[in-house]
Amino acid sequence: MPTNPPANLTLPVMLWGEGNCVGDGLAYKDFLLQTASHGIMIIANGWVKDIPGRGKNGRDTTLNITYFTDSIDWIHKQAGKAGTKYATVDAALLGASGHSCGGLQTIEMRSEPRVKTLASFGYATRESVWARDIKVPVGFFVGSLDTSIAMPREFFYD
Repeated sequence: MPTNPPANLTLPVMLWGEGNCVGDGLAYKDFLLQTASHGIMIIANGWVKDIPGRGKNGRDTTLNITYFTDSIDWIHKQAGKAGTKYATVDAALLGASGHSCGGLQTIEMRSEPRVKTLASFGYATRESVWARDIKVPVGFFVGSLDTSIAMPREFFYD
C-alpha cells in the first residue's frame, strides 16, 4: 500500500493465502510487492517474523479460512476512515487469492458475500459442487498438477 496515497485514489484489497501450507507472510514478498505497486492493498496471511519453534520448515494451519475471515473483518473496520492511512481503501472492492494451500483457502471463500472475486494459483478442483457455489468472477492459474498437501494425491487418481 502506498505510504501517502492521493486522496482521489481508491485502493481495492486482495487477501493472499500462502502456499505450501506454511504461514510465512513474507514467502511471496516480491510477487506481492509487484502486485501492490499497481495500486492494490494486500493482506497476506501468516506471520512476518521467525517464531521460535515454527520456522519456514514448520507447518501452519493455513488451511483454516479464519486467516481470511479475520482479515476481512479487520479491513472492514479500518477502510475508508478519514484521517487514517486506510482512508482511500475500499473494503467493498475485496478479492481473495493464493497459491496451493492459499488457493484452497481462496476457493473456500466462494460463499463469503464480502469477497467479490477469486484468483487461485496452482490449485483447482474437480469438485463440481464448488463450481456451482461460485457466484463471483474467478480465475484459476494452474500450470501443473498440484499434488501438495493442499489436496491429497489420491484425489486426482482413481
